[in-house]
Amino acid sequence: MQTIMINQSLTRGQKPLFECPEGFIIAGGAIRRWYSGEPQDGDIDLFCSDSEIKQKWMDEKKLYLVYESKLHSTYKIDNKIIQVIHTEFNILEELFAKFDFHHCCWSWNNKFIFTTAEALICTERKHLALNNPQPGFEMDTLRRAFKYQRSGYSPCAGALIALAKMLRNISSDEEVQNQVEISPGGGQRIIRFD
Repeated sequence: MQTIMINQSLTRGQKPLFECPEGFIIAGGAIRRWYSGEPQDGDIDLFCSDSEIKQKWMDEKKLYLVYESKLHSTYKIDNKIIQVIHTEFNILEELFAKFDFHHCCWSWNNKFIFTTAEALICTERKHLALNNPQPGFEMDTLRRAFKYQRSGYSPCAGALIALAKMLRNISSDEEVQNQVEISPGGGQRIIRFD
C-alpha cells in the first residue's frame, strides 16, 4: 500500500480543531472529514511511533483523562474527544495497514495530508470497502460498517462478500458474544434486547 501526499488547499471541509503535537500524527476520520467536507462530528485519533515522545506529551499536558485501556487513552480537550491510540508502527504504510476500511486511511502531520489511492477513491465515491479487519475485532468492524453506511458510505457486492468472509473467521458462538460485548471504548458492554 503506497501513500500519496495531498496539499491542504485541496480540502473541502473544516480542519480538525486541534493542533497535532510534535512527533504525532492525526489519522483516520477527522482527516477524511476535513478532506471530503463531511461534518467534523467525531473524535480525533492521535498516533505516535515513538513511545517516549507519546508518554512525555501525555504526562506534560495534564489532560482530563476520560478513559484508558490497553488500546488507547481518551482525553477531553476543549470539548473535543482526543484518543491517543497505542498502536506501534514504523512507517505510515504500517499504520494504514491496521485500518479496517480503506476510507479511514488518512493522516496529517501539521504540514501534509497523506492517504492511499484506495482511500481517496473510496472517499470520493462514498464507497465502503474492507481494507484489513483485525482478528478478534470482526464484530466491531461489522458495527463500524453500519455506522459508515449511516454516514453515506455504501458497500458494493465485493464489500459484502469480504465482510461475510471476515465473519467466517469467528470460530464460535461464544467468541461472537464476547466480541459483541467489547465496547469500542474498552471494557464490556451490557447487551440488552428491546
